[in-house]
Amino acid sequence: MASVVVCALLFRWVLPLLLLGASCIRINGFSFIYLCCLLIIPLLPNPTRKNFGPCGHTGNLQKAILGLSVIAIVAQITFQIVLAAIPPYGHFLPNCSTYEQLAREIGLNRFDAVPAYTVVRYILPDVVVFITSLSCVLCCKRLASSPVSRAATPKSPQKVLAVSHEPTTTDNIMPYVMAAMLLAAGIIQPSVISVIYFVTFLGLGTVWACHKAVRLRHRKAFACIRLILMIYSGLHVLVLYLYQSQFFQDVLPPQRLITRLLGLVGIVYTDCNHPQVLHVKQNIDWPLVSCPGVILLLYWLLATETRIYFTTTDSSPLPPNQAISWWNPSTWPQKASSERQSLIAGAEENRNYNAITQIPEDGVPEEPVQPVLHETRDTEENLDVQGTLGSIMMFLMRQSYIAA
Repeated sequence: MASVVVCALLFRWVLPLLLLGASCIRINGFSFIYLCCLLIIPLLPNPTRKNFGPCGHTGNLQKAILGLSVIAIVAQITFQIVLAAIPPYGHFLPNCSTYEQLAREIGLNRFDAVPAYTVVRYILPDVVVFITSLSCVLCCKRLASSPVSRAATPKSPQKVLAVSHEPTTTDNIMPYVMAAMLLAAGIIQPSVISVIYFVTFLGLGTVWACHKAVRLRHRKAFACIRLILMIYSGLHVLVLYLYQSQFFQDVLPPQRLITRLLGLVGIVYTDCNHPQVLHVKQNIDWPLVSCPGVILLLYWLLATETRIYFTTTDSSPLPPNQAISWWNPSTWPQKASSERQSLIAGAEENRNYNAITQIPEDGVPEEPVQPVLHETRDTEENLDVQGTLGSIMMFLMRQSYIAA
């Protein structure tokens, strides 16, 4: 159990934070690949004995990060040896020349006449990522090779636990959390790219106003929207990161209209006198600095919700023809709502195909009693909302001006 917890802690918290730090303190090609690996982590399950094998995506990602860090360290050492072997040091790579800029964008830099912290800033992230990824691989390998503990008691037939399809407090709250994140991403930096987040928030707000948002978390249409937004926000993060490099800022200067319409903001810039030093723009507004972080948080939330949605609750394997595929929405899991289950159960219990009812002895047929719709609706809402937070969200939903 301790090994499982340690592997999950390394994979879910330590490794993502280090990859994020390595991507922020330097802007180059190696850090861009680290950022791509960071965006993949929330889509993968926790390390287990099953997914660390040759076919496990979690283990393959950890090994890929380990190999990338080794390549980055070896490439940097080799580059420094080549620069020192041809004296004077780095004379054939003047600052901001074509080859020097290409090498710098990849992640290979000259370290002459630069402060010591700059050298540490370029080399230390690869070393830290190497140590952390190696620890993750060794921990998961130990977990995969550990013997399976079996009880000495005779085997008994496994009991099938009934899975409740009633919405939980998390199911009731998560649509509103996602709507709040979409609103923050849409208004923190108004642009053509961010308008998608704001329009989606308006759509979710309209659904909320119509009392339809409580059970959206497990709907197939909502999962499709969530998947599209996840891909869109992930690409948005990568575009914002790429624009911090010198090449893209030269192609699209920050002063151009198209750059401002797209919301591309250069937080850092390159000075050709000291291209290795990280220069941060002065007097920049805080929404422009925090925008990439908000988009990244939105992506992380969407990716986590997508992973949870595609995680089957049944432990039995699915048939080959019913395997869940992201690109095939017909195979996505769909949980039936409580109203649909109650209607099906009521139809099966009260099924009657007689068109003519029996007339009483007094000759006066009894009028059917009409069900009270609002009482049934209140009962279902009380059963659906669980916990204090769920009750608060239901109270807020009842304040809708449309449904009121």
